[in-house]
Amino acid sequence: MNNFLTIFKKELMDIFRDRKTIIFSIFLPILIYPVMFGLVNYMMKDAQNDIEKKLDLGIKGNKDSAIVSILKEQKNINLHYDDNLDAKLKKGDVSLIVEVPEGFDQDIKDLKPTTLKLVYDKDSNKSSMAASNIRAIFDSYYKSIVNARVESKGLDKTFLNPFDIQQVTADNKKSNGDDIGSMMIGMLPTFIIIFMLTPTLSIAADFIAGEKERGTFEPLLSTSVSRMSIMWGKLATLATVSIIALVASMLAMGGSLVYNFKLGSSLNITPKALILISVFALFILISVCAVEMAISIYAKSIKEANSFLAGITAPVFILSYIPFMMDAKTAKFIYFHVPIVNVVVLMKEFLVGIFNTQHILVVAAWHIVYVILSLLFAKIMFSREEVIFRS
Repeated sequence: MNNFLTIFKKELMDIFRDRKTIIFSIFLPILIYPVMFGLVNYMMKDAQNDIEKKLDLGIKGNKDSAIVSILKEQKNINLHYDDNLDAKLKKGDVSLIVEVPEGFDQDIKDLKPTTLKLVYDKDSNKSSMAASNIRAIFDSYYKSIVNARVESKGLDKTFLNPFDIQQVTADNKKSNGDDIGSMMIGMLPTFIIIFMLTPTLSIAADFIAGEKERGTFEPLLSTSVSRMSIMWGKLATLATVSIIALVASMLAMGGSLVYNFKLGSSLNITPKALILISVFALFILISVCAVEMAISIYAKSIKEANSFLAGITAPVFILSYIPFMMDAKTAKFIYFHVPIVNVVVLMKEFLVGIFNTQHILVVAAWHIVYVILSLLFAKIMFSREEVIFRS
């Protein structure tokens, strides 16, 4: 036990003496997420402000229509009547094209159905936002026409509204139709896997393969410290750094979302869910760190270790993305038997308040198997001379 603690303390001190490790594993995520989400929020608001200040629209068809007159009354709208409007839309010189049929006003007067066409550029966010803004203006005009027709028949405006539809959540709160908080919570388990494993890659490559290159690993083996103490000490160090980096990343990301998108009420996680997520995250962490250690001891150099580790961790990241947009409440049972996918789906269940005993036991059983196999793999690699002194 004393030897294990000695190795653990030594490796932890070596890591935190290295400023690059601290900067890239801990401080960089703290800076990245506020900057990233802040820029996203800024660009969204900036695009909306641009549209509110000035909006260039192209008009095709009936340029003297009443609907065009309504657009002319808008102070922020600049109308274009050129023949090359399609080219202007592609270049971004106009954000939207409104096609007005020649008989639009007469059809409205004769109570005939007619169609307005909004042509937008699907590759431009500004064009999509412009379409929504103009659609709101036309909807208002549409309602005024309907109300006028109803009143001309001597009917009340409510005649066309036999009932209202109120959309609320299960806890009787009104839905805003754009619940960013719920979406971010759904993506949280995937982020946990990525944030937890990313900082371990460079550290694992340097842990043993780096020591081999520097010629410091063989002297360590010649001491009275057992190989198992070395393995457990290094594994504990790798896991500790990963946990610190994960906590730093999640706090930075959560704080950025709350500050930039006002999602405080949407990011509530129960203590029970948090504990269970931590337990299963620890299962993943131990398994992957043990495999990374085994690969590092097999590699002859840091470069070779990085190549091997990239090949191992890429499938882990891919598997963590599979349930990215999956509905936790309708996940098929087969997903609880797929490595990495099962723990991500289970975490998604915890976040929405589902604690299915069968699912928890199945995933726990699989991950106990993964942990045992990965630790045995690392132990075998540490005990084989031909691996340690591979050249």
